[in-house]
Amino acid sequence: MNNLKESINIVEKKNLYRLQSDDNEIIKFKPWLGDLFSCFYDRIMGKSIFPKKFKANIQYHFEILKNEFNDIHNKDILEIATGTGNSAYFLNNDINYYGIDISKGLLQEALKKFSDLGFKNVKLFVANVDSLPFNDNSFDICICNLSLNFFKKNRDYY
Repeated sequence: MNNLKESINIVEKKNLYRLQSDDNEIIKFKPWLGDLFSCFYDRIMGKSIFPKKFKANIQYHFEILKNEFNDIHNKDILEIATGTGNSAYFLNNDINYYGIDISKGLLQEALKKFSDLGFKNVKLFVANVDSLPFNDNSFDICICNLSLNFFKKNRDYY
């Protein structure tokens, strides 16, 4: 993986890449729901949050994004806050997909989803937006789907 920063130590464990500290300890993050609820995340969000709070339809959301990404093939794509990997529903499976999330449980769900949908080049990292392990300008496209609200508010973009 030539797009990784040289100063970052990475270890692969259960098909997920994890950041290591200088003393070889795996860096851990605290997911807001915890990893225990990972298998229910899509159900909770799809059945509760979208229809009730926003009178929205998540499938329509995916259709819009699928149309936008329809002609994007064989590109290196980074997704910030991968979650359960719902971007697999709108990305073409011939891309090189890199995803980060603070929840290893959600990333394990994402790994299954990407695999079930025929993606061959998927690398998932337990990391947060403040500790991206990648070199600048390593990707053709960077996406963040439904997650900007989870990041710290003291950023330059607010």
